[in-house]
Amino acid sequence: MKLKVYILKKKHIILTLSIAFILILSLILLISFKSKETIKNVNPVQTVHADVDGDKKLDTLYISTNKDNNYTVNVQTKKGDGFNLEPDPLLKTLGYNDKSWPMSIECKDINNDNAQEIIIQSSDKSESIIHVYTYSKQNKEFIRLISGKYNVFASAIHNGTPIIMLGKKLKTDIDFSYYTLNNDTLSTYNLDYISLGKNTLNSLASFISEDNIEVISSDSNLLTNLEKGELLDALLLNVKYKNNIPSECTYQIRTMPYGENSKINLYEVKMNSVSYKDNNIQYKIKNIKSLN
Repeated sequence: MKLKVYILKKKHIILTLSIAFILILSLILLISFKSKETIKNVNPVQTVHADVDGDKKLDTLYISTNKDNNYTVNVQTKKGDGFNLEPDPLLKTLGYNDKSWPMSIECKDINNDNAQEIIIQSSDKSESIIHVYTYSKQNKEFIRLISGKYNVFASAIHNGTPIIMLGKKLKTDIDFSYYTLNNDTLSTYNLDYISLGKNTLNSLASFISEDNIEVISSDSNLLTNLEKGELLDALLLNVKYKNNIPSECTYQIRTMPYGENSKINLYEVKMNSVSYKDNNIQYKIKNIKSLN
């Protein structure tokens, strides 16, 4: 009788261990999958895994909302340190949790120091806002590098120098400005010919909102799938170089169609350099893909 009880308990133990093994394996696969994702449209709560302190280990960003429905971002490093990313005091928010305009986060090494900067795009209920944070290895804290009411963020490397392009949408076009990053400090930079496709991006934004704007594109059929509306924000995802010049730029753009209860559109726009004119590299759109 005792022998039967012993065998029954052993079966239960084996079954329990098998279930535990499956659960642990599933959790490992889930974490492994998430760790490969550094770009997310956050709605309503997400986690992002990236090496943001440069120790070659994946850290975790926890995105949630407070009682006022504003986003909060907490960084937990692999070493066990915790940081709250504070918004610009003038903006007073990292972004408002709006289902029609969710927060978008990219972790990208802007200055080639092996630590990924945190780029946050969102809205303050009415306008596009951007926050960019970098980890200071000297002070062992996150510094707010960029913040403000901007619609476009792009970064590239030219002759070893990190370049940042910001765009602010005005009534009729987008106003662009250039900066460089040195020792966690941002300063203005005058290098207009490294345009990163700003003219093409500007004309594309105008085309989305109006019908009578000519877009610099190699194929007019590419534009037929673009729904009319308003450009919310744009983010440079990837840059390819030829002779140390950005020859291909791939943007992620978010638009809001006209009409009530519209849902946000997400597109990937690829543009290639085609000529060098008036001290400026000219780009044409080669591909537009819906990411919805």
